[in-house]
Amino acid sequence: MIVGDITRFTNKGMGLAMRVLAAGLAALLALTFLNLTVLPGTALAEEADGVDAATEHLVLPAPEEPEAGSNVFVYLHLNGPALDTAKAAGLEVNREGWFTVGVIALKGIAKPSEKPLNYEVDQTELKAMQNQIGTALRSINYYPGAQALSLSAAKWTALKVCSGATDYAVAGHTWHLDGELCDQLVNFDVRYIDAEGNALAVGDVDDQGNKTDTRTILAAVGSEIAADDQIIDIEGYEYSKELTTEKNGGESVTVAAESLARSSVSGMTLVYKKTAEEPVKPENPGDNDPAGKPVVPDDNGNGSVDNNGGVKPPAPSDNETPEGAKHQGSRAAHTSAVAEQCPE
Repeated sequence: MIVGDITRFTNKGMGLAMRVLAAGLAALLALTFLNLTVLPGTALAEEADGVDAATEHLVLPAPEEPEAGSNVFVYLHLNGPALDTAKAAGLEVNREGWFTVGVIALKGIAKPSEKPLNYEVDQTELKAMQNQIGTALRSINYYPGAQALSLSAAKWTALKVCSGATDYAVAGHTWHLDGELCDQLVNFDVRYIDAEGNALAVGDVDDQGNKTDTRTILAAVGSEIAADDQIIDIEGYEYSKELTTEKNGGESVTVAAESLARSSVSGMTLVYKKTAEEPVKPENPGDNDPAGKPVVPDDNGNGSVDNNGGVKPPAPSDNETPEGAKHQGSRAAHTSAVAEQCPE
């Protein structure tokens, strides 16, 4: 509108020079307007470890590129019931109206710099890559908060080369994996316990600020949540597929179309086994046990285990007769005295 008004004004009452000047001004305004307008699906590079002023989203540094394949930035477009439920749960879309999911390392694709901007994998090839994409998603590096949304029902619609990546400080060409999610979402609990049934505090934080044993995610009604997709690293423990399958009666659980009320939440339990035990220390170490006893150097500087409570006995002085010599001298004097009393 502004550009059109300037053009009409210059055509009405200005000389040639003024018309040229005004036309240049109009072109500059148009260019500025285009630069300020972000097209859907186009991402801008941000300052690392900063905050996007438009949406107050955290801006993460650019992840390191894998040697084989390439990084792919994953985004979901939420609409319909999914968008309403996600917003009610506190999830926020980015400034372009997409939900930032995270980054995967996808094997078998060229570096984005080898492809022209806006290059897109055709649908036939994308469909053939679904298993490969599914495997990469199991090792996704989630954007903070994105792990609260299950990807099991997402429909991946495009794999393309874009400029930059929203919510990440990365410049130049990047791969984007775009998907859609429009189904009704319900709460789904994933609980973590050990082999004895004890809770492992690795889940969400409660009102008192303590971690619980449960992560609550949003999953599409009727979608299948695989236990293998919910494995997390727990120090001192390892995931047991056998015990988890036994606990749940199967490798996956289907989310039922239930109310969002907390009292009717679907879920599954993952079971972990301990991987390391702390060494057992004896309660009363024996006198001959060198562990924990101080080492006292001898006169030659060599260390030896001390059995005298850390106190080194004093060395005999040059003027002091050793105890053994005293006894020998006494015995010799006694023998001599007895010999003198006995007749030859």
